[in-house]
Amino acid sequence: MTKKCILIVWVTTILLHGSLLSFSQQVDSISDMYSMSLEDLMDIEINVASKNKSSLRESPGIISVITGEQIQKMGARDLIDVLRLVPGFQFGVDVQGVVGVGIRGNWANEGKMSLQIDGLEINETLYSTTQFGHHFPVDNIKRIEIIRGPGSALYGGHAELGVVNIITRDAKDVDGIGFGTAFSEMDETHNQRNISFSLGQKVNDFDVSLHTYLGSANRSQKTYTGFNEDYSGFEEYEMKDNSDINAFHVNLGVKKGQFKNRLIIDRYAVQSKDAFDVVSEAYYFQFNTFMFATEYGYKVNEKLTITPELIYKRQMPWYLNDENSKSTFLFIDVTSQRTTSRITANYNINDKLNIIAGGEMFRDDALSEDTANYFVSVDRSNVLLSSINYMSYGAFAQGTYKYKYANFLVGVRFEENSIYGSSFVPRAALTKAFDKFHYKVLVSQAYRNPGISNYNSNGKAILGGVPGVGEIQPEKTTVMELELGYKPIKTLLITANLFDMTIDKPIVYFYTEEFGDGYQNYDQTGTRGIEVDVKYSGNWGNINATYSHYMQADKNKVDTYAVPESFDQEAMVGFARDKATLYATFNVWKGLSVSPWVVYTGKKYGWTPEWDDDEGDAVWDINREFDPTINLNVFVNYKNLFIDKLSLGAGVYNIMDEEMFFVQPYNGAHTALPDASRSYRVKLSYNLF
Repeated sequence: MTKKCILIVWVTTILLHGSLLSFSQQVDSISDMYSMSLEDLMDIEINVASKNKSSLRESPGIISVITGEQIQKMGARDLIDVLRLVPGFQFGVDVQGVVGVGIRGNWANEGKMSLQIDGLEINETLYSTTQFGHHFPVDNIKRIEIIRGPGSALYGGHAELGVVNIITRDAKDVDGIGFGTAFSEMDETHNQRNISFSLGQKVNDFDVSLHTYLGSANRSQKTYTGFNEDYSGFEEYEMKDNSDINAFHVNLGVKKGQFKNRLIIDRYAVQSKDAFDVVSEAYYFQFNTFMFATEYGYKVNEKLTITPELIYKRQMPWYLNDENSKSTFLFIDVTSQRTTSRITANYNINDKLNIIAGGEMFRDDALSEDTANYFVSVDRSNVLLSSINYMSYGAFAQGTYKYKYANFLVGVRFEENSIYGSSFVPRAALTKAFDKFHYKVLVSQAYRNPGISNYNSNGKAILGGVPGVGEIQPEKTTVMELELGYKPIKTLLITANLFDMTIDKPIVYFYTEEFGDGYQNYDQTGTRGIEVDVKYSGNWGNINATYSHYMQADKNKVDTYAVPESFDQEAMVGFARDKATLYATFNVWKGLSVSPWVVYTGKKYGWTPEWDDDEGDAVWDINREFDPTINLNVFVNYKNLFIDKLSLGAGVYNIMDEEMFFVQPYNGAHTALPDASRSYRVKLSYNLF
């Protein structure tokens, strides 16, 4: 039976099952306080798109909201499982076995997407990346608010193409002590093993929440093929012994009235034998983050609140300080930190008019313990420094006016950096939700500031005399979006949006044999496309189907992102043009639910090594077309099993054992990284109170 036939049969089964359950629930209604209706979901007040609470249908952005309930019932192992269900989101390999995100066909890993945990941005400050794959814990998430589009006007220079804000459960949500453990196995090795602990308690006037997580995983059990060390041929290695992932995470929140404090410790290590080639032994590349934030919402009166904030972030990203690595280019020992102070005023002038304004400044510092990674001085002299620092100053403002037929939003942000100059981005939005219909018209600009290592690599390229390399500048994106939504009945919502995004002066990685690697502004890139989202829910469960499609439409002028003429010219390297998802949950009986979900990813193109018979040597080219894949999964969850607050779940992932890859979306000499094979998972959680 072909993949398409299997998918059709599976979808038909879901729809028929849903109809039968819908009929049966008329006879015997299922009471499940753990569920959230579509109507309740649409009425959730979110603030990720405006910092001013609004419903999902009127929020001034193209928004996805994923609830903790959905994450638990689908049995998500990590954020990759969760975000694969979001329209436009795909994943690719960066370097050294690290996996990053793409949005709407564009590589967003290096500073183009802001990943936040409880409003604190996790992106590392050297290259501005975020690492995915068994990294951030998902079992203590209350919900995830996602902007599928620009967010720089609110969040600054890492929110160019998207924002993902993970909101964890607070003291009231936990209300006691909770434990959890899960393990999943592939045929030849384990896929994931983890334990978690949560505490949530109100002590006098204090609300305290604590989430901890410890996990280990294998990325894959398949065989990786790449260049050998002298690029004269190929070499293979088994990933089951060379792709370990270790994660440790702590999230502590303490709140007293409007005084809020949060501490996050995140330690993540990826084992890899693949860098730009296959190296002699596997190394652990570490990404360590320590963050502390404090804020106080001072309520001047019923209409005006002023909130000062102080945020400190200290990181050691891409860290490798191993005796055996010191003779290689992989060795890196750099500590970076960012100290941010911000003040925001939120003024509700009346029921219709709101103004938010504020300012912030931050200082970036980096210190290198590795003489090979000394920093280029600001004046571009030939003197390399062991440390570097610079300042940024910013101001932002937005106004929202609610009218009978439209909500109007206008916003701006300005930022001045002491090294690479200024950025100014405006945004405007018209939104309105009626009984059955809603619309959004959005026009925004966004920017991405160079990271510390982007600037440093660019400076070394200039000093090294690389032709065509000039002073690096912030890149700027212009995005136009239109969303239309229709709710024919209260349990069904159909939403579609069109987008057009153009990235000017994109900061792109390059490599030359004479100089090595660096970063430089290129001309232009971008995509346009469509995203469709259909949600249907009832007491019996829910179904959510999505489809997303992009085309580069002659926007892309960056060779490293382009595919050869023999392939689809509308495609961008590494990312499929078409993606469809289907997620369903059926509340079978009391606390028992069954959740099948599938992700269809169309064909994509990538860089792979091959042997050139004429030259008698290995060559590197975009020469592979990756077949479409159907990633089919199912998870069964039983809540309140035997005793109250005990949950047991079991599932199967990649049921069809598809050969799936993380393909590199640019020319970084890294071949496609195999994803996990079919795996089986068991999960147990229990709350003491």
